[in-house]
Amino acid sequence: MIDPFETGDQNAETLRLLRQVGNSRDELGEKLARHEFLSLQRELRSEHAFRLDIDFGTAVVDAPRSNPDLSVSKKGLPILPVPLGSIAWVANASSMPVIGILVEDAPNQELAGRLLGLLSEHHRAPFAKLFFICRDYTPVPLLGRYGFACHVSEEQNLDLVGRGLHKRFGVQQIRSLRTQAQIWSA
Repeated sequence: MIDPFETGDQNAETLRLLRQVGNSRDELGEKLARHEFLSLQRELRSEHAFRLDIDFGTAVVDAPRSNPDLSVSKKGLPILPVPLGSIAWVANASSMPVIGILVEDAPNQELAGRLLGLLSEHHRAPFAKLFFICRDYTPVPLLGRYGFACHVSEEQNLDLVGRGLHKRFGVQQIRSLRTQAQIWSA
């Protein structure tokens, strides 16, 4: 039996099609990231950036759940993947480092401005997969809509939080959204 890929014409045509698919993937990924970023930008610039209108009706509310104990050893479990977020595009996001961003309590407009600054830079030139560590639930719905990983923790010991997130998600460092300073490193 003759291998159809041994002839030069078919092989060249196959390579051309593969290149075309790769280029289309990159081009469409960039276009989608641009569209998502513009949507995020509009949302953060509105006065209702963190407003979450959900009608729960007469649902019964369970007792509040506590945060998991991140100090427990996770031996044997693989590091969980952290998404890049839908506002950015790179060909190989899996090779990017994971950086934790501590989102401290702030008035909504101030928080929106800080997030817009960071996420604008992330959109222009993705530098890491961002893992948001929020002190309350205010920014979680917005960040989740754009594909970012979040963890809500009131734990003040960032060494404990950082070690736990490093074991489970590969977080290499934690930086403050407010000051941009590094406040923990693996």
